[in-house]
Amino acid sequence: MKIEPFSLKWRIIIFYFLFGFMPLLTISYISYYIASDSIGQMTGRQMNQLMERISQQTGSSFQKVRGDMFQLSQNPIIQLSFLQFSYGQRMETLKDRLAVYRTNSGTLDVVALFTPEGETVLSSPFDIENLNNILTKEEIREAFKTNFSIKQHLTGDKKQIIFFKRVYDYEDEAVAIGVLVFIMPVSVFTDFIEHVDVAEGMVKQVHTIEGELIYEQKDPLAVRDYDVYREYKTLFKELGWKIKLKIPERALLKDILVLRNTSLLFSIFIATIAFIAAVFFVQRILTPVRQIIRGTKRFSAGDLDYRINMNYGKEMRMLADSFDNMAESLQKRQSELVQANKLASLGLMSAGIAHEIKNPLAAIKTSIQVLKRRVRTEASQQLSDCILEEVDRLTKIVTDLLNFSRPGPANIVEYDIKKILTYCLQLMNKDMNDKNVRLIDNTQSCRVMVDPAQMQQIALNLLLNALSAVSKDKGVIEISTDIDEEGRCTLEIKDNGKGIPEDKLDKVFDPFFSMTAGGTGLGLSVVFTLLKHNNIDHEIHSAEDQGTCFRLIFRGIESGEDSNS
Repeated sequence: MKIEPFSLKWRIIIFYFLFGFMPLLTISYISYYIASDSIGQMTGRQMNQLMERISQQTGSSFQKVRGDMFQLSQNPIIQLSFLQFSYGQRMETLKDRLAVYRTNSGTLDVVALFTPEGETVLSSPFDIENLNNILTKEEIREAFKTNFSIKQHLTGDKKQIIFFKRVYDYEDEAVAIGVLVFIMPVSVFTDFIEHVDVAEGMVKQVHTIEGELIYEQKDPLAVRDYDVYREYKTLFKELGWKIKLKIPERALLKDILVLRNTSLLFSIFIATIAFIAAVFFVQRILTPVRQIIRGTKRFSAGDLDYRINMNYGKEMRMLADSFDNMAESLQKRQSELVQANKLASLGLMSAGIAHEIKNPLAAIKTSIQVLKRRVRTEASQQLSDCILEEVDRLTKIVTDLLNFSRPGPANIVEYDIKKILTYCLQLMNKDMNDKNVRLIDNTQSCRVMVDPAQMQQIALNLLLNALSAVSKDKGVIEISTDIDEEGRCTLEIKDNGKGIPEDKLDKVFDPFFSMTAGGTGLGLSVVFTLLKHNNIDHEIHSAEDQGTCFRLIFRGIESGEDSNS
């Protein structure tokens, strides 16, 4: 039986399939694989650096507690307290000092002194029954055998770490006379982990070496459950803990998955066109595809500033633009990760500084108020007022530092953005009138998903920045809301002020960066953190002497008119 040869139609189809469609799919997959592998490696390096910082921060917290304990155990008052106890003397003064020390530390549940036999010399707070539930005399006697030891109570709702330090005689440092005990919550060493935010759906865990779970936090804003996670670990050697961060792979590779689907759609579209003129099209398509592969290799090598200049066909240009958009998105994600690391580190430092300053400021203010009531001369009264004004200014800076380092959790509800803006403008009405600023209010009712109090803080900070940037009698501030093409509510705050130089635009959210005389440089840092907590995207456009425009893009909204219908 004679087999008929393939027709020209089928020859073209087979030729196209073998030398056109199949290579195109293969190249798309290779490009996707190279890009995803590159992101995986880059993310892995960055996450390893982040885990190293977490280990350093937790280790630093441990060393600080250890250092404080060694310093307190060598205090003569503490050493002499055991002698007072043996003589049956009253120790009310030492009890008060111990209570003040515990309060000032801000991290200690209990500070206590014990004899080598396990007898309680002194404790703050003085709750012997509760203390006996936590520690036994046998544990005290066992701890007395070593100079420094640790015990972990990780059962029940209240998990605690107990530190033991031998106290030596004041006159003979070779003679141990008792035990100093610090009891503090586990949260002292997990607070830094809690503020780490890399991607949606992230799970943070702390385990013992034996695998017992100490701490776990899951992303409350995750919109879906994830099946595959990438796990990163570090060891907290001092306490024998393993710290884990589990990040959903889909969250890490979100842009790559979009790119994969886009590449597939483009491949099908190009395949349809290539079917009509496959013989003439195959050779032409190879050149731009090679150019795209070279571009993806540049991306995989870490050169995210590289752009693919495509001059062959609309479809290839669109595919190249997709890769370019991916590179731009990766740069943005990388910058956000660096900013998150920076804010986490500075936030931890700021919280410590603010805590140490706040109590002395309160004492200074109280003392000056008392002195003001006692003095009679006008000059003394004016001097007291000046001091109080400066103390209030310092208190505001400390409050800003605390807001920056530990912003409260976002209580996301559906709320009308116009109500928030109206309230903020009422608060600023006097300042705007004093500066004779013209306000253009083009806002409309628009319901968004935000924390109203945090959104008010965001809007007020942006409006105050705009007001400080414009000139007196010439300033114009324009506020407007709109619905973009994706159905999202947007808010724009524009001013005709002095603007921001291009080389400083990427620094506006850095802590302590300010272009205003007397500014703390914390306002926009707080805004950046609150925007992340409320899932609000932002854009900033500015040029020197041409004003600034902040654009906020809200997720999950509906216009006021729709909500009422």
